[in-house]
Amino acid sequence: MNKEQYLKKLAANLSKLKVPKVEEIRGDIAEYFDCAMLDGESVEEICARLGEPKKLAREYRAQHCIAQAHAKASPRSMARAFLSSAALGTINFLYVLFVVVVGYIVLAAFYVASVGIALGGIAALVAGIPIAALMGSGVVAVIVFVGIAVVCAGILAFIGTMKLAGLFRKANMAFLSSISNRIRRENQ
Repeated sequence: MNKEQYLKKLAANLSKLKVPKVEEIRGDIAEYFDCAMLDGESVEEICARLGEPKKLAREYRAQHCIAQAHAKASPRSMARAFLSSAALGTINFLYVLFVVVVGYIVLAAFYVASVGIALGGIAALVAGIPIAALMGSGVVAVIVFVGIAVVCAGILAFIGTMKLAGLFRKANMAFLSSISNRIRRENQ
């Protein structure tokens, strides 16, 4: 494969990126070819060092998606970053499958549980006060106290889950950064 064929295959595999980004990458690789050829390397040696255009394109796409996730940590950008990193290898795929997916399922369960606790406290207040009124004012005070305590516990659980989700996101961003750094080291 010659330089132009390599660059054409690389650009074809980068089609999911925006045209200016593809042209920037293509220009960088073309410059890499030119410098290496000036140093006396053959096109075959350069192609072998760069690896398959498809693999190199996956690495560039992963780096781009990870950079976007760092710039704007939205669910969509995070999902793209994880999916593009999962395409880089088995270990990354297993991490995304078992750690990220299961982690977010557990966090969702914590959110649901905390909302359920708070709603249970509200239900205890709404349903318990009329029933407790028939039994006396002391029972009403206990029901109100317990209902408010349960609502507060639900709110605290929700806040704790938010903090846990933030820590989980930071840990996952650190994982994505390590992938991005590894790709950069390999491509230098």
